[in-house]
Amino acid sequence: MEPRLAAGTTLRTPPFAFANEVLTSYADGAKAYWSMWGPLGQPAIQAIDMWAYSQRRYLEALEAIMAPASIPQAPPSATQNLIRDLFTGGFGVGFDG
Repeated sequence: MEPRLAAGTTLRTPPFAFANEVLTSYADGAKAYWSMWGPLGQPAIQAIDMWAYSQRRYLEALEAIMAPASIPQAPPSATQNLIRDLFTGGFGVGFDG
């Protein structure tokens, strides 16, 4: 299954690409397990999707902060939006403000 990433996603450096692959394979395995439960597993599958999405957003933000200067960076506004979303819950998880 292809990793689901946003259009502005970076994840170009090897450590972050590897972390994304580990995340994807773990989420796919967990969803395969819970899909065997039929309708009873659907809430768990939805929780796994939200968890994987939030982890990918975290990896994007972390890479945008830590990526070497030799690699083209996302515009500052995109980085600021990712960081803001991490702390304000712009993607469904976080603090109510």
